[in-house]
Amino acid sequence: MATLEDLVTQAYANIGRSGFGTGEAQIDTPGFNYWVNQLASGAVSPTQLNEAFANAVAEKPAQVTDYQGNRYNVDDLSALANQIAANTGSLAGGAFGTSGESIGFGASDLAAALGAQNLSAADQVVYDMARQLMQQGITDIGQIRPQDITTSNNIVLTQSSGSSVIDSLRYEDPDTGQIITRQLTPAEQASIQYGIAEDGSTTAYLPGASIVTGQQLAAPSGTALGVTGAGGLTNFGAT
Repeated sequence: MATLEDLVTQAYANIGRSGFGTGEAQIDTPGFNYWVNQLASGAVSPTQLNEAFANAVAEKPAQVTDYQGNRYNVDDLSALANQIAANTGSLAGGAFGTSGESIGFGASDLAAALGAQNLSAADQVVYDMARQLMQQGITDIGQIRPQDITTSNNIVLTQSSGSSVIDSLRYEDPDTGQIITRQLTPAEQASIQYGIAEDGSTTAYLPGASIVTGQQLAAPSGTALGVTGAGGLTNFGAT
């Protein structure tokens, strides 16, 4: 059975594009992720994909190219940047008050694509945030959804001090390697099961052997969103 990725790859092949890259005959990553998310969210069905894809290609919307050579639909980029700006408040003072900066896009390239005389560093930052989200197939912040972060690293059920029942657990944080202890939720307590260990002792465990340790923001395809900074790629909205 063909996956969503297979369907999108074939749609690109139908117009003579294959292999990922920034060349005219290659598949651009932001566009690929966009179509995968359109299918994953149900906005476009598999039977509608080829027609929707062909229509999008025929329209040939205005585009702007980032420093990595990826191309972006200017209308989609602007719409997403405006949504981000409406949710971030004012970016002012210091470096944000400068202009002519190249952040993600060449300042003059982006200004020309938008028909603007000049862009502040704050404008550039917002458009760069939109650029990074579009790389992962997001064209509207309404597509972003919360997703549970789970781990199965060394989960141990325990009794807290003075308790006669199993009411807490320990696990290894997958990011830091630290051992975390917390109380069991009522649902976790209700799902405890018991078994016999190799040494004959009774052992308690949670079915599925994984627990929720937090939440992060994800694209409709389920891919965790990330933003690139000085420290590399960081999960976007992880708690």
